[in-house]
Amino acid sequence: MSTQHETERFNLLAQRVMQLEHQLAQVCRHIGMAVPAPEPLGEIAGLIASGNKIAAIAKYQELRGVGLAEAKTAVDDIATRLGFV
Repeated sequence: MSTQHETERFNLLAQRVMQLEHQLAQVCRHIGMAVPAPEPLGEIAGLIASGNKIAAIAKYQELRGVGLAEAKTAVDDIATRLGFV
């Protein structure tokens, strides 16, 4: 996958996530439920999309307080789900 294609794909996915978060917030408000805070994984996805997987792993460790192996596995899973593998 080219870098431009990866960037476009990331931008489309980020836009879709924002739409889904907005829809979820509307549903939560409608049923009187607290709106959940979004996961702070956008920065990690951005690092993956830019090819900086090591920084993504370090950021995941920082945010989650997990070890290197768990962070690497999680970042690999995120990369796969976003189509960057």
